[in-house]
This record gives sequence, structure tokens and C-alpha cells, in this order.
Amino acid sequence: MRNLAPLAILLISIGCGGAAANTDDTADLDETEPVQDETLAEETSGDEEPEPPATGPGQLRVVNRVGGEDSTGTVRVLSASGEVVAEGRSGDTFTVEAGSYRLVGEITDAAVLIDTPTRESDGMITVLAGQEQAATIDYPRARVRLRVTRRGRAVPRWRMEVRRQGQEGAEPLELRSSEQHTPITPGRYDATLHFGANRIEVTGIIFQGGATMDVPVNVD
Repeated sequence: MRNLAPLAILLISIGCGGAAANTDDTADLDETEPVQDETLAEETSGDEEPEPPATGPGQLRVVNRVGGEDSTGTVRVLSASGEVVAEGRSGDTFTVEAGSYRLVGEITDAAVLIDTPTRESDGMITVLAGQEQAATIDYPRARVRLRVTRRGRAVPRWRMEVRRQGQEGAEPLELRSSEQHTPITPGRYDATLHFGANRIEVTGIIFQGGATMDVPVNVD
């Protein structure tokens, strides 16, 4: 029995030493610095403010286009608030500050469109600094020749005042007997026909866009 006591003490000493070593390892792990998520760091560093658009003048060429063909007339360039920043003739090139604009054109020659319409472009036009932008203002067109008959017989000489439906209060257009086709904005028209001592109201005359047409007008 006296020989076993020292062995027991030795085992207890070894056990205590092992426990102390485990405690030190745990402390070392607790003190280790946290690892940063590299993906998150990359995403955060990439969140930069977008560069503002370049400022300065650009150029804008504006053309009136009637029936798909470049035409004459006047044009205006308007800011978003409606202020006229440039104006001139169809085909002119204007120097304006970079930004968005509305365009308004007018046909001034009745030989191009007898109703000499004013028209605004679809949407806004954006001009970039240092660049040239081309834009068109498009006008539809019909070419019409009226054939007036009364009780099946042609009326040789007449004049007709036509008014486009939906434009109440506008001055009527005057068409006369002719062998030529007249260019006019397409749409549905009402009219007052004059020949001799007669004055006859006519409704629902249709001029089709893009067409060259003879339009019959029959009266009793």
C-alpha cells in the first residue's frame, strides 16, 4: 500500500497540467481578431456617387417634315418651362445648353399644307454637351381633289369653306374647283358649299393621311 500513494499523486499532477493547457488554448481563440467579409468590403467600396452629366453647349438641328419629306417653315426650341431658347427656319442648327427641350414648328407656305398648321414634336429632345442632335417635327398630309356633283351632274365652278372637326372657332379654309390636288392636314371635315345662288352644308368629309385622292361630294 505504501508503493501506490506516490503513483496516485503523479496522476493527479498530470491531470491538472492538462486542464491548464486547455484553458490557455480557449483564451487564445477568444482573443483572435474577427475576419472581415471580403465580399461585403468590395461591395461597399464600389458604392460611389454617379458622375453628374457634362454641362455646356451642344447643337440641335430641327427640320419640319411633311408627309415624310423635309420641308420649309419655322421652328422654335422651348425649355421644359416653355421659354423660347432658340428659333429660326426649318433646317437651322441651334447652339443650346445641354438639357431637354420641346420643339414647335409651323408650316408657313399654303402650297405645302393649305391649313399652314403649327405642330409640337412628340416628347422631349435631349441635347448633350459637345454633341450634335438632329430632330424632326412630323406633319401628316393628304392630297385631295374634290369632285362636286348635283343630281348626278358635275358642278363646274364652286367654292367650299371647310372646317376640321374638333377645331371649333378656327378660320375656315377655302377650296375651289381645280384640276390640281390640294395638300391638307388629314382628318374629318365639315363644309359649306357655294355655287351659283346655292349655299349647302356638307358634313363628314374624310381626308386620309398619306393618300392622293379624289373626294366625291354629292348634293341634291
